[in-house]
Amino acid sequence: EEQARLAAEAQAKRDAEEQARLAAEVQAKRDAEEQARLAAEAQAKRDAEEKARLAAETQAKKDAEEQARLAAEAQAKKDAEEQARLAAEARAELDVEEEPENLIEKPTDNIGKTISTLADQTEESGQEQDKLLAKLETALAIKDKDLKDLKEENDLSDRNIYVAPKPFKSVTAENKAIEELKISLDTVIIRRKKKIAQLESLIQDRIKTINDPKDETNLYYLNMVSKLEAEQLAAIRARESIVSSLKQVAVATDFERKRRIKRASYDNDQDRYIQDRAKLSSLKQYASTNNGSTLSKDDLDFGKERSTNIQIIKNVPNSESGYYLVLAVHSDVNKRNKFLSQVISTGNTDIDFFYDVNTSEYYIYSKKFETIKQANREIDKQDNKAYNEKMTIIKIEN
Repeated sequence: EEQARLAAEAQAKRDAEEQARLAAEVQAKRDAEEQARLAAEAQAKRDAEEKARLAAETQAKKDAEEQARLAAEAQAKKDAEEQARLAAEARAELDVEEEPENLIEKPTDNIGKTISTLADQTEESGQEQDKLLAKLETALAIKDKDLKDLKEENDLSDRNIYVAPKPFKSVTAENKAIEELKISLDTVIIRRKKKIAQLESLIQDRIKTINDPKDETNLYYLNMVSKLEAEQLAAIRARESIVSSLKQVAVATDFERKRRIKRASYDNDQDRYIQDRAKLSSLKQYASTNNGSTLSKDDLDFGKERSTNIQIIKNVPNSESGYYLVLAVHSDVNKRNKFLSQVISTGNTDIDFFYDVNTSEYYIYSKKFETIKQANREIDKQDNKAYNEKMTIIKIEN
């Protein structure tokens, strides 16, 4: 009886220990699942926050670009209005009725003769100056027209209204011509300013020689100097206004050209995506499935070497956020297609790929999952197919 009792107690002890062990295992499993759940929730929260942050950054960038565009447009308009005002002012001053040359006799004294010759030269340089200003105004008008056309094209495109794009102009020669115009104009302005100063100095010398307050020649040329100085000031103002407007138009044009390039890049990305989808569909439809069983890893080109650590790729167009089981990475389209065909030949028609615009590489994958836990579980279940030899996990965050 005593032995039976001791045996019963020993068995009871073993049963209690086993129950305790099982209970501990159950609790440990629950704790692990709870930790996994909390980790998944935390990751989901981080993913959501990152997505919101990227969206906010994208919107902020769009807002900043729009503000810059509006500011450049407003400044260009102000400069154009100011340029027009100054041009009108200059024309008004230049249109002041000149005193006829025949109101005075041609000077016969030596200083008077020199003054008359220098005055004629100054008048001629004024005509050259006016022609250069007119050419610079024409160049500004051409630049402004190109800017308006480019802006209209971009604005219509943003509203999904297609217009035939105007070809980019090679502006090197155009800008070179404008710089040469500015140099020529500045040279004439400087020379004419010196001539006016010389003319004024000579008149003062003549006044000292012929000290008659009523001398018609002295009065005539004194009035001419005043008129020439007024013309010169108006020309300098017009030059500064045109050059300022050219700078503003250049800034606005650069902004619009970047808008067009960005839009063209987007269109190209969409075209490539459509072509890629069509090619994948064709490969799945026509690829042979007869020789897939003989495929070995030596037959496959896995492309770019990858780390076993999880790689994160952000902002992948036309792809959802998640965890991708990537089999190969290729930048060459032909190598991509060959790998796809080889995998499809084994009967795996779930094969797919996405394109990373940042590296210009195609990531070929077999499956996509919402959580890292699901992705790891799938890797543990993978068979020994040759194409799975270098499988890694890539996370997309959009």
